[in-house]
Amino acid sequence: MAGNAASEAGLREGIRLYGDGDFNGAIRRLAARDVAGGPQATRLEALKYTAFSYCVSARAAQCRQAFDRALRLDPSFTLDPGEQGHPLWGPVFDKARQAAPHP
Repeated sequence: MAGNAASEAGLREGIRLYGDGDFNGAIRRLAARDVAGGPQATRLEALKYTAFSYCVSARAAQCRQAFDRALRLDPSFTLDPGEQGHPLWGPVFDKARQAAPHP
């Protein structure tokens, strides 16, 4: 359980960095071992915010790779309704989703 608490804390910190506009900091924090080794739901959320961070900092290829990794981890992964259709990451996610193997 201590590992889950650490991964959740790391995820919250990464999301805070994203919210503060520190996209590189968010990417680094969300890729840290405590987050990347956490439960699947934590890893998926971290990959989503990693993708968002790459997309809003004009790194579409890395954004796509993060979405691809999320979809490999969980083929049913999707964006929340308020996140869908975003002009920066929406088209990148849609392409990743179309290319992903479906369950």
